Amino acid sequence: MIYFLLKIIRYDIYGNYYGMETLTNQLSLCSKTYEDGIKFRDFGDSIHNNCYKDLYSLIDRNNTMYFYELFLKDPSNNGKLLDVPVMIDNIPNSKTGKTNNATDASTWILVRRFILWDNLSGLEGTGSFTGGTGTSKVIRFPKYMDLIVTLQPNPTYLRDSKIYIPYLEVYYRAKANDLLKTYNWAWIEFNSEYNMDISYFKTVTTYIFLTINLLIGAWWIVRMHTWVKTNPEKLSQVIKFNIINIIDSIILYLLHN
Repeated sequence: MIYFLLKIIRYDIYGNYYGMETLTNQLSLCSKTYEDGIKFRDFGDSIHNNCYKDLYSLIDRNNTMYFYELFLKDPSNNGKLLDVPVMIDNIPNSKTGKTNNATDASTWILVRRFILWDNLSGLEGTGSFTGGTGTSKVIRFPKYMDLIVTLQPNPTYLRDSKIYIPYLEVYYRAKANDLLKTYNWAWIEFNSEYNMDISYFKTVTTYIFLTINLLIGAWWIVRMHTWVKTNPEKLSQVIKFNIINIIDSIILYLLHN
């Protein structure tokens, strides 16, 4: 198996550093297994983890809100850590006046830090934050998170396959605390996907298809030419037969219309 190694760093809201860990299944809010944490790092293997999440469990202040950063460990450069960018789908893009997911990738606004849930920014009232007892009026959570890994094209052998720096795509949703009394569940997803630019393969396939069709067409022309040369009398009969059929078809069409 070929694995790539991601590292995750955690900070609290005050900027205190909580260390670096190997990324396994920290990004999935659904129930997860040890195999899930290994599988998504298996080169070329995608996973899809989804569930209904109890939002009450996230809005509770005992669930500390953290900021995270991702890094890719580059084995070809003495284990140098490379920043993994984060693309938040539904933030306004000042360059285009649209949200990130409605723009071309060349204009995306990328960030480094992200959250798994936000149960602090909706606090109201004096001392609700510092006292540690207030409850947020709103809970913000990731509707889906996609870790996108793009393979570089045209490797000679599988062992030579390389990837571009991955990126994390996040779509956040928010729900008012009052609405949780009616329904406190939300569908969330975590996906790890491998993509590849297949334009090269499409071009090659198109040329192969055209070449095969040209060869078949040439073969039929040669066969037809040979048959015409060896069967001149049958050819005249075939032509007459086809002309009669065409005339009959025209007459029938006119009679029925």
